[in-house]
Amino acid sequence: MEKFSKEKERRADQRRKQTVQIRLNDHQVRSKNICSGGAYFEVINEDIKPFSLGKTFALEITISSTESGFPNKTVRLSGFGIIIRTDRYSDEKEVNEYEKTFGVAVKFKKKLKVESVTF
Repeated sequence: MEKFSKEKERRADQRRKQTVQIRLNDHQVRSKNICSGGAYFEVINEDIKPFSLGKTFALEITISSTESGFPNKTVRLSGFGIIIRTDRYSDEKEVNEYEKTFGVAVKFKKKLKVESVTF
């Protein structure tokens, strides 16, 4: 069945709704979804300046796998990302009058490098 939408799907990679830890500069966040080309996460901050459009930064992603029947595995990836979109959430998602919740979309600049795999 085809999904109807007003906008054409522009994503090149299929997203997975998976929560992974992402460290970028001095911020630690958890993804809402991720794909081979980028990630989307939420931040709580007084403003969006540290996450402005076009900003490039080093990032590290930690993925933990706990599939039944397989040993627990943690994979650490690193690379660079560029912020391609920010979303300000509605008032009901505001934490207080000074800290707001923002959605941030990051595109990976190149394929991420596998730093370590631990079992």
